[in-house]
This record gives sequence, C-alpha cells and structure tokens, in this order.
Amino acid sequence: MRYTTGRYEAERAVNLVFRKLGHRPPECRTATTPVFGGEIGNWADFLAEVKRKGAGRFGEAMVESLAHNYGAGYEAVLGLVDEDPALAKPIGNSTTLRAEVVHAVRYEMAETLADVVFRRTDVATGSYPGRVALRECAELFAAERPSKAATVESQLDEIAARFPARVVKRIDQNAGAAAG
Repeated sequence: MRYTTGRYEAERAVNLVFRKLGHRPPECRTATTPVFGGEIGNWADFLAEVKRKGAGRFGEAMVESLAHNYGAGYEAVLGLVDEDPALAKPIGNSTTLRAEVVHAVRYEMAETLADVVFRRTDVATGSYPGRVALRECAELFAAERPSKAATVESQLDEIAARFPARVVKRIDQNAGAAAG
C-alpha cells in the first residue's frame, strides 16, 4: 500500500471490521489528525524558524531538507547532533545528516540498510550515492543494530543492484580515483 493512500485504506479496514462485528464504526479521526511532524501552521514562518535554529550549524540546503523531511519533528534529529556533534556531518555529498541515519534506526523502525537509504532518508532516493556514502550509512546502521552487522556487505550489494550497473561502476570508480 502506498503511504499516500494509507489513511484512507486504514479507515476502510476499520469500518469493515466494525460492520462485520455488527457495530457502527466510530467517527474517523485520522482525516483531521496531522501526521507526525505535520503540526506546522504557516510554512514560511516554520521554515524561517528552522533556518534560525540551524544557522551556523548546517548549510541552508541541509536545513531546508530537515524541514521538508521531518516537519515539526526536526528537533529530534537536532537533538541527536547535540548528543554527538559528529552526527552533524553529511553523508557523502548529500543533504542527509549522519544524525538522520541514526534517527531512522532508533526511532523510525528501520530494520535494514535499504530501509534507511531508500525509505527513511534521501541518501539513495534520487540516484546511486556511491559505495563510500553507503558504507558510511552501513557503519552507523551497524552501530545501532549490532545484530545486523554481519549482513552489511550483502545489504550494500543489494542496494547497488537496484541501480544500473554502469552507473554504479562509474560512480564507485570515480570515488576510488578521487581517494587514490
């Protein structure tokens, strides 16, 4: 099920259960309940507040990314940075902070590296980020989920396999040449 239709489908499922049990379904509250982080009000005012709090800590693109991806919940990510300033560093050349990877694992139920890079952060949502960036995510992931550390290499391979092989080869070779 797509997230965009999830609320509607959940309402239909609950209503069906109530009808099958011979009861009248309760009034659906999810139609008017904001999703987590959705308590924003005026977007321009909210974005200005986020930019003020992120000023001097992160580039403008990263601050805007936090606002767009976490809404009113962005402070939870900033809290991780306050606990460990090393988490303020971006993953590779992306606007995704290391703290977002940790947040995904600790608070968003990310159970695989693919959950982190495809569904919980923007690391690999647009294009292949490169093995170096993925490895950085993998190290953070493994530190949070030690029981999954042994599968990190195969998870890296599975993620790379989702992109055209020529793109993966070109990006990883260019990263190797730049490092060498």
